[in-house]
Amino acid sequence: GVKALEGKVGTVFDLGGQFAKWIKGGNEGNPADPVIDDFALNGLCAAGSGVFLEQQAARLQLSVQTLGEIALQAKKSARIAGRCSVFAKSDMIHLQQKGTPVDEIAYGLCLALSRTFLSSIPELSQLPLPITIIGGGGENPGLIRAFKELLDSGPGQLLVPEHQLFACAIGTAIEARSSSQKSLSDWHS
Repeated sequence: GVKALEGKVGTVFDLGGQFAKWIKGGNEGNPADPVIDDFALNGLCAAGSGVFLEQQAARLQLSVQTLGEIALQAKKSARIAGRCSVFAKSDMIHLQQKGTPVDEIAYGLCLALSRTFLSSIPELSQLPLPITIIGGGGENPGLIRAFKELLDSGPGQLLVPEHQLFACAIGTAIEARSSSQKSLSDWHS
């Protein structure tokens, strides 16, 4: 699906509400036929997926969309623990009591989720570029800002395709079409 949307596959970050995964692409010498070299899926903890931002946005009485837009505007971020949503809640309460601006808290949450996600990737500096973000996380401008900052990415190194929410469905449809054509041709011969 990413190849169909972007024309190339390096690494894919698929950030959904319940699950987050990274996929290291490869091509074994053939850029037209990408393969998966390595991947990992987050555990069952909310801290590693989009539900983390949803929970914290609700605590701030914001939608997750508004949280992302506010985070994009922050001049700096508040420091928030991202390994555990319970610790993040404690940090947020403390920051609110100190009068920390909501935009700084919002960006701190985006950075916390990004740090947690990136910590699951071995040899992060060796991931093939570009990195393409798909899933609901690609809809969050604060999260994209956080990934760009943490990865110190240059132009064209971090991509969010226009129809990124549908990348998995597009890939599945392409694979199903390809598999059915192969199956039909085998049956006819």
